[in-house]
Amino acid sequence: TQRATKRFRATLAAVTAACRSEHAKLCSASRPRRATTGKNIGKSMSRLDLGLQNSSAMAHQTRGLPQLRIKFCATVAAGLQIVLLLTVLPQESLCGHHEKRLLNNLLLNYNTLERPVANESEPLEVKFGITLQQIIDVDEKNQILTTNAWLKLEWTDYNLQWNQTEYGGVKDLRITPNKLWKPDILMYNSAEEGFDGTFQTNVVVTHNGSCLYVPPGIFKSTCKIDITWFPFDDQHCEMKFGSWTYDGNQVHYCLHLHTNTRSIHTESTKIIIDPLNTSE
Repeated sequence: TQRATKRFRATLAAVTAACRSEHAKLCSASRPRRATTGKNIGKSMSRLDLGLQNSSAMAHQTRGLPQLRIKFCATVAAGLQIVLLLTVLPQESLCGHHEKRLLNNLLLNYNTLERPVANESEPLEVKFGITLQQIIDVDEKNQILTTNAWLKLEWTDYNLQWNQTEYGGVKDLRITPNKLWKPDILMYNSAEEGFDGTFQTNVVVTHNGSCLYVPPGIFKSTCKIDITWFPFDDQHCEMKFGSWTYDGNQVHYCLHLHTNTRSIHTESTKIIIDPLNTSE
């Protein structure tokens, strides 16, 4: 890594020197002794472009050096002012070793089946929330409600805590859910064949062990629909979520503070989200 870094810096210095050389030539060509025409400016710009391309090709030919992308912008104003923007985008980051080392240390000997609590006699608190995005379909015949919703799960994993100063100031990580313990929450009244209609997104883990998991999903839930008084009928549909294997002594679910009662209107349907069950 150190050898590649040295080669990277040497090539970057060569590119910078080539740019400065071309800039000096352009400055000397723009002295008051001879008026600078648009044709001369075009030739100068071509020489600058050619110099950058040659320097970039030399960088690509260096063995073991990450590929670079060089972008420049030249602006001609009074006095022939050249503005150069150099953007270096290595394919493999040379500064991400802190995050890599942190991931290796956190996941070493990590057991995804272990409930992440310091005291096994205490339940793990999980905050649960849901945001309804869209009512896709209300199937009166098959008694199925199809919705687009985002779940929100928050909990603390004491096995995923670290000191920021020991890892280059890294504050948070994104980890795939199959590598971590996460609540096995499912919709009890699901009408899906696979039972779980969520998309597995990354879990955001902060340095204090806080985990945030927000999977979106298309949910099909059973709903008893009575259309006797249609079109003046009211339908009450429930989406029941809970842990599949843990009881309340092991995982305690509580409503997320930002989940509030609200109503959504469609052309022929009014759905009231009542997470606190205040209607009863």
